[in-house]
Formats: sequence, structure tokens, C-alpha cells
Amino acid sequence: MALPHAAFYAVKMPNELNANDLRGKKIILCDAVINTGKTMEGFLQMCETHSLYIATNVIFAPTAERLLSFHGLKIFCIRTSSHSYQGQGSFDTGNRLFGSLK
Repeated sequence: MALPHAAFYAVKMPNELNANDLRGKKIILCDAVINTGKTMEGFLQMCETHSLYIATNVIFAPTAERLLSFHGLKIFCIRTSSHSYQGQGSFDTGNRLFGSLK
């Protein structure tokens, strides 16, 4: 195991975490696709640390630039996208960015 002492929290929204549990920790935020980054910004604001990373498959390029303004943040992604898509209901934003849905 690469991170044998790591805690794993499977959450969708920042309010599902306790900020005190994260203080001073190295944090890796993972999301398959980051489009507007609004939810990710919520996580970044509550994580008071200088060891902060985002891991994602695809990120909308302007969002990546905006998120990098958070001090010490590093982003690891497979690719950036110049396309943005706001889904409605159960639409899969990831498939839209990857272009696998028409």
C-alpha cells in the first residue's frame, strides 16, 4: 500500500468533513472530473495546510488556473479540457468533457 497510515474519507461535499481532523495534514483531494471547481473550492477553503494536492482525470483549464491561486496547491491531472459543461439532473459531466456522449 502506497499510503499505509492515510485516512480515507469518501465524501461529496465539504460540510461532510470536520475541519479540525484535517488541520496540519497532507491532503489529496480526488475527483474524476473538475468542471467549475465550486465544490473543490469549498474543500480547499476548509483545508488549512500547505501540503495540498488535487488528483483528477480531467479539469477545465480556466478552473485549474483559478484553483492554483490557493497557496501551495499542486494539481495532478491526465489532461485539461477547453470545454465546459453544466449538467442537469443525472447527466454525466465527465462523459461530456471526455466527449463520449453526444
